[in-house]
Amino acid sequence: MRAARPASNARQWYRMIAGASLLALTACGGGGDRGGGVPGQHYADVAAQIPPPAPGFGRIYFYRIFDPYGGSVAFMPIDVNGTQAAMSQPGTVSYRDFPANTYLVTVNTPGLYPSQNTNVYLAAGQTVYILVRYNSDFSQGFTSGSPFLLSIVDPAQGQAQIQSLAYSATQ
Repeated sequence: MRAARPASNARQWYRMIAGASLLALTACGGGGDRGGGVPGQHYADVAAQIPPPAPGFGRIYFYRIFDPYGGSVAFMPIDVNGTQAAMSQPGTVSYRDFPANTYLVTVNTPGLYPSQNTNVYLAAGQTVYILVRYNSDFSQGFTSGSPFLLSIVDPAQGQAQIQSLAYSATQ
């Protein structure tokens, strides 16, 4: 009888491991996954609740599409005129409202890379979409950080691209 007991304990142990593994896999792929691995609400789910910019202000959306096949998972600060305005995370979108003016938007990465900053003229009531993307082509041979690039995107394209991303409130 003693020989059967270790087999029974081993069977219970395997069941516990299998159950824990199943629970972990379920948690990783849970229903809160938005925009490719980031938990949270879709931007589309909260867009109607976001108030318009105040009079004299415009809005800049910062977003980053999740790329499971070569994108960086690093969180990168986005500065506007030298002050941090948002944090770029894969699969998320956030926005900030600014008074109408010209702004220098920069991905705050170590080193200097082409297209890591861009000038934005923001008119009152205007919405600008800025895509933050990781450029693995530039990472070859660079040792001082990851090259993140900024692109001003056509408003219709930007609006369509942010719908499925996780919304990150930054206001």
